[in-house]
Amino acid sequence: MKPRMILPLILTWVALGGIGASAAEAQEPGPMPTVQTPEPAATGMTAAPASGREPLGPPTLVQALRANCCETPCGQALGCMTKDCQSWCFCPPNWYVEADFLYMWRSVPRLAVGTELGNPTFGFRQPDGEGPSNELVIFDSERRVSFSFGTRNAEFDDRPSFRIYVGKRIAEDVYLEGGYWWIATFEGEAELGSKSSFLGGNNLASKFSGSNGAVYVPQIYPFDLAQAMRVQQSSRFQSIEMNLKHQSVVDPRLPVTFVMGLRYVNVEEDFQFDALSDLLGPPTVGTYQSETSNHLIGFQVGGDAQWFINSWWSLLGRLRGGVYANYASQDSELRNGLNLDTFEPVNAQGSGDHVGFASVFEFGIHTELQLTSGLSVRVGYVGLFLSDMALAPKQVVFSTAPGAQNHLNHSGSIFYTGPSIGATLRW
Repeated sequence: MKPRMILPLILTWVALGGIGASAAEAQEPGPMPTVQTPEPAATGMTAAPASGREPLGPPTLVQALRANCCETPCGQALGCMTKDCQSWCFCPPNWYVEADFLYMWRSVPRLAVGTELGNPTFGFRQPDGEGPSNELVIFDSERRVSFSFGTRNAEFDDRPSFRIYVGKRIAEDVYLEGGYWWIATFEGEAELGSKSSFLGGNNLASKFSGSNGAVYVPQIYPFDLAQAMRVQQSSRFQSIEMNLKHQSVVDPRLPVTFVMGLRYVNVEEDFQFDALSDLLGPPTVGTYQSETSNHLIGFQVGGDAQWFINSWWSLLGRLRGGVYANYASQDSELRNGLNLDTFEPVNAQGSGDHVGFASVFEFGIHTELQLTSGLSVRVGYVGLFLSDMALAPKQVVFSTAPGAQNHLNHSGSIFYTGPSIGATLRW
């Protein structure tokens, strides 16, 4: 089992255990509320009895609620969620800070760039309507028709991440919140070397070569007839958001927060494909490189829900989503190639940009322990999905036609996921 799947299973087990504990607790009769009757007034008139109900919620907050809320008939200046202390008298803070450390995994885009020929031999293509009969080609008797080496061999390592939110209460149940999320640069690299002595070990074929079944037609040297290949890729992510949060109470044990705000997301990527060959002379390295940049800005909506399993332990769920405008751009360069038909150098550059729509969805599930009235800690699992993105590997076009690199592919998607641990400070 992969390590990143262990935490969701633990959270599921914890939640089920909490549900059972909550159900068992609900079956036990609670203490009857006490009603305190004040002494009669000096005038001889009898005063009305005052409510002596304890505030509901974590007992670690009871002392603060008694002092700040329920003994002062839920004054508006204290920001109580209700005006009735006999129900959920929850006094939200004026300020809060949430900080989380995460360890994120990122999905890898699919791009195959080359393969090793199994048992190659030289020959001439037979007349089949696809080329002249005197065209020199390479036959692979093992019929390895698929290009298997590429980005999947250069998977990203999991990377550390940090996220912080700062909120200020601007109305009785409304907060203005700002947040920033950063993930360390994802990097991946892989190499493929020839295991055959055919052509002095230069028997790797790239997707520049035309292929038909087991027939390969070398096109661009040193990508074709290569001795070794290497792919490198990297990706960077950061996000800034500003939200309005409205707190509400659906049930005494279920505070709910509705979220609406503006968010900016930046994703930048690099991809490089190198091929080495010494078949036609000194070792030559050809390079195909692409860079992309995505700038997303738009509105998001969502909500947070907190369920108190017992007096100090709760589960939290987070959900965000929105449609964004995405200004995406790419720059590509192919250099140090040689056309094997004309023996002319092959060097090409291109760029492209596009403004379109992209979507961003975020989710999270956490379990939280309330340590004091102003401090809580939590552990959880988060995920982030982005669609209609310009990914660097998807900009690679195995063509030398004029203008082939002047395009932009923005059909990619990215999925980030990983465990998190954090704390919230309220005052």
